[in-house]
Amino acid sequence: MNEEWLIDGYNLLHALFPGSLQDKRNRNFQVMISWVADFASQENHKILMVLDGHGSQSELDIYHTAFFNMVYSQKISADAVIERRLYQGRSQTRFTVITNDRAISNIARGGGAVVLGVAHFVEMIKESKKTRDESAQKGKIKSHGFHRPFEDKLKHLE
Repeated sequence: MNEEWLIDGYNLLHALFPGSLQDKRNRNFQVMISWVADFASQENHKILMVLDGHGSQSELDIYHTAFFNMVYSQKISADAVIERRLYQGRSQTRFTVITNDRAISNIARGGGAVVLGVAHFVEMIKESKKTRDESAQKGKIKSHGFHRPFEDKLKHLE
């Protein structure tokens, strides 16, 4: 069975960054997208982030990867897009929905989806980033020859 994560994009943005929507959109939108896209590729989760409002899909296509995609809801709400996706994939996809919105949470749970609050999802992103950073550091140490057993360093002398 396929697995897909659906994120209420502005719900996540509001929870991550205080301030006005325009401030958030200008300053923190790229940061949020980067975090979620990195998480998607690191954890091999197919993620669709839905943003309320009108916009050009070509504006969002630059962020599209094998694991991450974003769409504007256009003439309907992001909740309605998420609800439609849950309905369309109900028999062939296992869904995880990221939102703090009570209505979409109830709809998602009613359809058998797992629902995670934004705070929980942010913790998952942080843990994934920490694991990735630790792994990169270990790889860097290994590639430079640090912390290898002493015997390995003396093999060329025998």
